[in-house]
Amino acid sequence: VQAALCSKGLWRIVSGSISKPDDKEAEKLEAYLDKADRAAGILSLTVDKDQRVHLAGIEDDPVKIW
Repeated sequence: VQAALCSKGLWRIVSGSISKPDDKEAEKLEAYLDKADRAAGILSLTVDKDQRVHLAGIEDDPVKIW
């Protein structure tokens, strides 16, 4: 999974190397949120359907999912 995230430029979001920008930086924030959404989607899809209950409330946070 890490390799897949790396290949899509998303690993640094998941690993926490890149922090969420301030709300004042609209363009950077939008780019970060887009990458975070894609990473969360990839991670969620790797979890068995019956185990996704454990992701309730953190579905959009790839750092917490990881």
